[in-house]
Amino acid sequence: MRVNQTQWADNYATGVLNDEQKMRQGVENVTESPMKKAAANVDAYIKNTVAAAPRWKAKMEAYPLASWKDRMVNVGIARRRDSLETAKTKVAAHAAKAIPIYQNLEKTMPARGTTILANLERVKHFALGLNSAFKASAGK
Repeated sequence: MRVNQTQWADNYATGVLNDEQKMRQGVENVTESPMKKAAANVDAYIKNTVAAAPRWKAKMEAYPLASWKDRMVNVGIARRRDSLETAKTKVAAHAAKAIPIYQNLEKTMPARGTTILANLERVKHFALGLNSAFKASAGK
């Protein structure tokens, strides 16, 4: 059967969507962490990465600036824009925790100083406050 590129792409998309359940089942069937298995094989990873470095370098050097710009403008930036809706809920959840922390820190900040050391105390106060607040909220 002959198909054009649009039909090919449509068939591919349909296949991917139909395979989601098989993929989920495959994930559920895994009984040992692939990350731990990979970590246990770090020597092979390093060896293979070092061995591949010249080939990687040659590919990086050969990639034209115009191609990089085209991919960034026509693919990368669009992906970033498309992911914003997903990110907005995560950002809002973070902001719900962060805004009260910032507001409380602002209320307890030492006065602005007239020397760099006095102002460094403000920075230290703010940094330590953020550190302890986010450590506390991470434990919840």
